[in-house]
Amino acid sequence: MTCTGRDRRFAGLAALTLCLSTLTPDSAMTMTDPEVEELLDKAAELHVRAPWHESQEILEQLRPFIDEADIDRYARFTIMEARNRVLAGHMNDGLDQLESLLTLDLPLPRRIRTLALAANINLVLRRYEETFDQLGQALELVSDPAGKEYSAGVYSLAANLYAQVDQFHRARHYGHLGVEAANAHAGPRLACVSFQRLAFVYKSADIYGLGLRHYRTALEHCRRSGDDVLISVTQYSLADLLREAGHYEEAASHFRESMQRLETTEYASGLAEGRLYEARLHHVLDEHEQAETLLIATLEHFERHQVWNYLAEAHGLLADIRGQRNDHEGAVEHILAQIEAREAHLGLDRARRLAFLEVDFDTRFKESELALLREQARVTALQQQTRRQQRQLQQLGYIVAAFLVPVLALLLFHAVRERRHYRRLARHDGLTGLLNHTHFFKLAAEEMCRTEHEGMPFVLVLADIDHFKRVNDRHGHIAGDRTLVHVASRLRESFAGHGIVGRVGGEEFGIALAGTRMADVVELLERLRHNLSLPRPEDDKVKVTMSFGLAGRTGGGTTINALREEADRALYEAKRLGRDTIVCHDPKQPVSGK
Repeated sequence: MTCTGRDRRFAGLAALTLCLSTLTPDSAMTMTDPEVEELLDKAAELHVRAPWHESQEILEQLRPFIDEADIDRYARFTIMEARNRVLAGHMNDGLDQLESLLTLDLPLPRRIRTLALAANINLVLRRYEETFDQLGQALELVSDPAGKEYSAGVYSLAANLYAQVDQFHRARHYGHLGVEAANAHAGPRLACVSFQRLAFVYKSADIYGLGLRHYRTALEHCRRSGDDVLISVTQYSLADLLREAGHYEEAASHFRESMQRLETTEYASGLAEGRLYEARLHHVLDEHEQAETLLIATLEHFERHQVWNYLAEAHGLLADIRGQRNDHEGAVEHILAQIEAREAHLGLDRARRLAFLEVDFDTRFKESELALLREQARVTALQQQTRRQQRQLQQLGYIVAAFLVPVLALLLFHAVRERRHYRRLARHDGLTGLLNHTHFFKLAAEEMCRTEHEGMPFVLVLADIDHFKRVNDRHGHIAGDRTLVHVASRLRESFAGHGIVGRVGGEEFGIALAGTRMADVVELLERLRHNLSLPRPEDDKVKVTMSFGLAGRTGGGTTINALREEADRALYEAKRLGRDTIVCHDPKQPVSGK
């Protein structure tokens, strides 16, 4: 019997499939290694050149026989199927497969590939501790000469991850290592990924020229690879950077091509991200209907997969669109959803940065431990040598050992001190140096409980910079950061000796004062308002005003959350009254106006 296929591209695959379908049940229970290898090769070809379900159909044919295959073929099968599950939107299923695979004694190339893919999925799922752990294992493997030729994907992933925690120098270092490794050892597909992630590093640092150059190079490699997913993702990433650089027509052209290609790949996560990027362009061009259609199509995906930063951005853009249509009720709904998503993102961002700090500290601590072990081994060697030599050499060995002990103790002391430093970073806002949201309300609750037992007054103040979004829009985010630092400095000067001060949101601050009457707090805030109105030599273009909401404890049993709600309502009233205003929730306390 002769088996032939209709599709010229996959004639060999069709022939083999037809042959298998005509076998009797008993004879279909086995498959030779060359046949398994042929199907795996065909699946790998479809894996990068066709929608995921086409390669999955071949993997399903292989499934009854793959348990009998050797470990290398089994690993190839599992890695391809895990990636298909990710493309289909079942990320946890794909991750489970990879983690099970890592328990086996894998060949070095497959272990590196599995670790890199698992770290990538964990990064998308915002599981930062697992991401750093798996990335660290992969980096250790590729640092060995035997793993050098498989290092391009690992280095480029490290570049992407370090760019997300604002470690630009590390990100750039690994990004260039990834490009060098791809040029030396990898084909166009890995070269595409490596240049794309290096471009993302420069985009994150607002270095548009180098970002555009590397994205264009990445796109050339992607097109040569034939991987539609990579082509689409790289193309809409390039289009988004072109938008930021003001090249709107070229950006629109790339968006059209990438979105058409994404529709055929059925890559849900990429399609949602691409739609958000394209909506940014339509919003800049005041094409609100197109932007709104794209944004609404992304909301369910971002919420289901907990992509909080993109969800917050989408709601923010929709709120702006509804506001320009005078649909104030709809705008408020999207603003509230944006705030909720933004809070969730800030929590994940703090977790990501804390995971980095913990891994960074552990790495340094392990290096100190290794140095200690190496020195201890050297001391032991010296001691063994001195036993074979004269007493003079033995005495010299003891002198060396005595000298090393304080040095190692100093290293250990330095490591402990760094650990305390990292703990402090976990409790304070990285930009302003004030207490962060969690630690501020924890200390405020403790202080409130203490003052209640002692019969002392307690006042909670929530403050918000007026029209802070305009500062970012008109003067840029760097000016916005300077404004936050300036306000934090004024708050610290005004209240450090009176109470607890923290940054509890993007442009929102909290002040907790124990033992101070409401009227005295208002007087302190009036002085602060005056100080804020004074011109700043370093940035006289930005005028800063703030709105304040005050709430004081009126009786026993009041919780910090209840007091916070009262202060928040007072702050809302201050904004309603025109901002740059102090509003007290206590009805006995007069309201201070502008």
